[in-house]
Amino acid sequence: MNDHPPERRYLERLRVVERVSPHTLRATDADLRDLAAFVVELRPELEDRPEALALIDRRALRAYLAALMERSQSPRTIARKLATLRGFYRFLVGDGTISVSPMDGIANPKAGRPLPEPLDLPATLELLDAPAGDDALARRDRAFLELLYASGLRVSEACGLELDDLDLDGRSVRVTGKGRKTRLVPIHGLTLRASFYSLARLYHAAAVVIVYGTRHIIDALNAQGFGGECNGRKSGTLA
Repeated sequence: MNDHPPERRYLERLRVVERVSPHTLRATDADLRDLAAFVVELRPELEDRPEALALIDRRALRAYLAALMERSQSPRTIARKLATLRGFYRFLVGDGTISVSPMDGIANPKAGRPLPEPLDLPATLELLDAPAGDDALARRDRAFLELLYASGLRVSEACGLELDDLDLDGRSVRVTGKGRKTRLVPIHGLTLRASFYSLARLYHAAAVVIVYGTRHIIDALNAQGFGGECNGRKSGTLA
């Protein structure tokens, strides 16, 4: 083994050979010091060993990952620290200090997705009133927003509804969701407006016009002159 601590050799390479920024150099140094402090707590016998970080195994690194998560550090911070360690141990493998990187097989924790913030009543009403005017496109957009609000469907599910999926009398829609699973979703009567009912009746009228060659609600509307393509991304711009 080299007489100099592996951390110092790695930092020197980053500074001289790879010429990383001072910020990256400081962050890397901090990450390696953090691991070194944890290793001393985990294995006190390594406290006076300059090569301590080269002597630990995958189990120790998994324990370090668990400790990072217990500190409630963000997935982004943990991913950055693990990237530092991958580079460090890859360097040690390259210079012959170790034969196999103990970071092999250690994956980043999955980043959690924050829950969406619910709209309050004024914001909801403002959203439903967003499509201005009384032309065909505005009526279509209002009907689409009211359907989403009344049923709680995903945008992709609402776009994929077919004519026969809508039951006006039963105030429900048959929805095909993820995994091609079908469910019956009630539409709360108090949330429906006259514009949705009028367009819904148009959906059924369009169903019998075979020349349109489609069974999708949105396509039937387009064929009737209600314009516009419907997909999950574009629907996000209705408001």
